[in-house]
Amino acid sequence: MRELYKDVRMCDEIIADSPQVRLNAMRLVQQRTYEEQKRRLLEESKKSKKVRVRVR
Repeated sequence: MRELYKDVRMCDEIIADSPQVRLNAMRLVQQRTYEEQKRRLLEESKKSKKVRVRVR
C-alpha cells in the first residue's frame, strides 16, 4: 500500500493540473488497498477454518 501512495506522490506534479485525475488516482489506490485486504482476510480465513472430527 505504501508503494502505491509513493507512486501517486511521485506523479503528483502530473496530476496536480487536474483535480479529477487526482481523484481517480486516489480511488484506484483505495480500490487496490481494499482488494488486497479482502484477499488477505480470505487467506487467513482459509488457514483458520476449523476441521470437524467425528468421534464414534
